[in-house]
Amino acid sequence: MKSYSSNLLKIILLVIFLFLFVFFIFYIKKNAQAPEGPVSIGGPVGNFVLKDHTGVPHELYYYTDQKAVVLISHANNCLINRHLNPYLNRLKDEYAAKGVKFLMINANPEDTLSSIAKEAKDFDVQIPILKDRPQVVSADLNFHQAGEAIVINTEDWSIIYRGAIMEKKMDAHYLSGALDALLAKKSLAVTKTQVQGCSIDMQMGYSKKEVVYTRDVAPILMNWCVSCHNDGRDDTWSINDYETVKEYGQLLREVIITKRMPPLKGDELLSPEELRTIIRWVDQGSLRGEGEDPLF
Repeated sequence: MKSYSSNLLKIILLVIFLFLFVFFIFYIKKNAQAPEGPVSIGGPVGNFVLKDHTGVPHELYYYTDQKAVVLISHANNCLINRHLNPYLNRLKDEYAAKGVKFLMINANPEDTLSSIAKEAKDFDVQIPILKDRPQVVSADLNFHQAGEAIVINTEDWSIIYRGAIMEKKMDAHYLSGALDALLAKKSLAVTKTQVQGCSIDMQMGYSKKEVVYTRDVAPILMNWCVSCHNDGRDDTWSINDYETVKEYGQLLREVIITKRMPPLKGDELLSPEELRTIIRWVDQGSLRGEGEDPLF
């Protein structure tokens, strides 16, 4: 009788796991379609997770309870950012009750979390500054200058405005105007403006270097994934050949950019270059490359 109950419990747990797994895949395909290159006006922004300058992680799709998310490119020692800080602090406070979340993203390689924290303290930055060390998120968002704002409509995660925050000489408040139009469910008169900001050292950019499975991706999967995702386990999908990895490419992109996978190996994390390699491979169409399949 005990054996029967134990087996029944295992079957029930397996069914629950399979249901959750299928639901997760459906959610990814529906809500997190990865852009093929930088996202333009009207395009969907994929989900991501980045830590801010205080060590708190922020997941974009967590803010479904907000009407809009504002992302602002940031760089240390940028006079434009520093000049705008008091104005942005006021906007953050004004629109918080209206359902708008403000976040900054710093992708400058030379800006560390500790130096960003110092910049935030010294210049009273009251908005979380997320560190994008691999530059994958900033490349997707096409950030090249600090001081650029992107307004995301959380109904479909589309970009409705990108560009300058304001133009003082012209008394043009582009960012607040875009937010007011969105909240009032009106069409935007201006969806894109020119930005004059500090240059961001985008070492990754959107590289055109060809990435292939056999040479570039399979070694990373062998090092980080295969020990858990194999045929010997029933509680996960197996990473055992090119076709399987290609089929789950968008899921793979999603779980690494949101840091759900892979788990820590001691103190080791997937390196920025390894993360960039997998992202590029998926975005380029998941090319196989020559030679035998290293995982088969």
